[in-house]
Amino acid sequence: MLRQTKRQALAIANESQQAVWNRVQNSIYTMPIAEARGYVRARSAAVIREHTAQLLGKRHRFSERMVVKMQRLATEQVIHLILVQLLSGDTIDRRLAA
Repeated sequence: MLRQTKRQALAIANESQQAVWNRVQNSIYTMPIAEARGYVRARSAAVIREHTAQLLGKRHRFSERMVVKMQRLATEQVIHLILVQLLSGDTIDRRLAA
């Protein structure tokens, strides 16, 4: 069950990455890494919950505890993906601040 929880968390993270990036891209470039990490965590919460509900649907066999764990794992993965994108200098979607 833990393996499937991790697999679902990765799927949620991958599905959420672009939506989270769209939410943070205008502000994240001016922040120190620790602040950016917290900002991404806060801005990703609603996206992760929405994608979890979409992926699992109303009828799933995961306990509430496992769903929360899945969301935590997905959040950590999204933070990692966004910070890697930020630190790698990937500026494809970057909008320069005035």
